[in-house]
Amino acid sequence: MFDYTLVHWLSFLTTAAIVVATPGPDLASILSRTIRGGRTSGLAALAGMCGGAAVHVILVTFGLGTLISSSTVALAALKWIGAAYLIYLGTNALFPRNSRRSKAQDSHQSKAANCFRDGMLINLLNPKAILFYVAFLPQFVVKGQGPEALQLVLHGGLVIVLAVAVYLPVVVFAGCVKTRGAGVGRFGGVLERLMAITLIGLGAKVATSG
Repeated sequence: MFDYTLVHWLSFLTTAAIVVATPGPDLASILSRTIRGGRTSGLAALAGMCGGAAVHVILVTFGLGTLISSSTVALAALKWIGAAYLIYLGTNALFPRNSRRSKAQDSHQSKAANCFRDGMLINLLNPKAILFYVAFLPQFVVKGQGPEALQLVLHGGLVIVLAVAVYLPVVVFAGCVKTRGAGVGRFGGVLERLMAITLIGLGAKVATSG
């Protein structure tokens, strides 16, 4: 069981690594959280993204992913809700309320639970994510190599592991930038605004995508 060829693994890992490394809403949200709240917030957002990806893998394993991906209404709903959520997060980061209460709320928003929630929702509400798993994972199911469901879970889990391997160094680096930038005048604020604008731009791109 799971006795795949070298060609199988090379094809799978190469394709998965290229897709994972392609910048998108997941990376932008993780970077935004790290720049805004530090390494802990970034790690929580990364964990949330992995949680969302795990849900996609489960949906594909039980055949629900195909139902969602074949529904025009479901995909349109995911697109518009996901776009609105990205724009909402970017707007909140770009235009924080100027009050002690808002600062307290902002500190609460940067807590791990909220960062995890945002990372998970951004992944779950990305129609391209479910389409990727539905189209990609079944290609690597091989007859005679064990139950189909286990093969899907195995390959889906490896995609998530690759995502962690790619994004974890980004979080560490961005965390260092955040720590050093906090003491360099307006540098930290500029980075936060840049990431906020990026989220809004991605939301607009998702909304206008076909």
